[in-house]
Amino acid sequence: MVKEVVKFMRASLPTSIEIRQRIQGAPMIMADATQIHQVLINLCTNASHAMTGERGRIEITLSPVTVSGENDDLPGEIRPGSYLKLMVTDNGSGIDPDISDRIFDPYFTTKDVGKGTGMGLAVVHGIIKNHNGHIFVDSEPGKGATFTILFPVLDQGSSRPDPTPEDGDANLSGKGHILFVDDEISLAELSKKIIESMGYTVEQYSNPRDALAVFRHSPERFDLLISDMTMPVMSGLDLANQIKEIRSDLPVIICTGHSSAINEEQSAEAGIDAFALKPITRSEIGHLIKGVLGTSD
Repeated sequence: MVKEVVKFMRASLPTSIEIRQRIQGAPMIMADATQIHQVLINLCTNASHAMTGERGRIEITLSPVTVSGENDDLPGEIRPGSYLKLMVTDNGSGIDPDISDRIFDPYFTTKDVGKGTGMGLAVVHGIIKNHNGHIFVDSEPGKGATFTILFPVLDQGSSRPDPTPEDGDANLSGKGHILFVDDEISLAELSKKIIESMGYTVEQYSNPRDALAVFRHSPERFDLLISDMTMPVMSGLDLANQIKEIRSDLPVIICTGHSSAINEEQSAEAGIDAFALKPITRSEIGHLIKGVLGTSD
């Protein structure tokens, strides 16, 4: 998978940014391949956004590690045992120590000053936690950053169990035309890929006004609206209300990183079909989509 991501990023990044890999062994872990792919793409994209010099460098390292309780460079809450260590290192602008403790919070972003990708790192954090893993960052301003992820290794004698609905995600596949709106472009692109991997067709917009104009032109083309709640041009709730005025039967899912922005009760009162608090996993969004489209197994 690391090799696939490196190949993809080489094709996507400017030629001034070098990306390389170091694989020093890869013990078996239990993981959702699509979600880990999302994590790697997100971290590499963040790293590329941090490049300010003429020559940028991103390195992905994969290696086994044993946590014994004496690892001075690891947080103390990590249980002793065998782990797969995934590191993404860049030589970019680094992270200010004043914000390093908050970068995994939903919707913490420095994008107002041209940096950061908002919900991206919160989504990464959520995925890692869902895999019983750990993620932490080491950075200094002007000296780049290293994101380290630890995944617990499967016991030597254990074999991978047969896929279950939560594991294999085979029951998440479906068909339909989805209008997806989120002003966080990097997150929207990742979400589009995740949802398309389930079989859906996704039209993605970062500006809700553009999405509304497209919907006005051909409302019958779409089967579902998925919208972020907090956007600068128009809130997700306002967008949903205007879309419902055009076509009242269109299902709507509202996603937000702010629990105070709208809760499930308010969402239901506004005629929203489903409400999700970010970060939301592939499995969660897949089941939500099937639920509102009436195709749940």
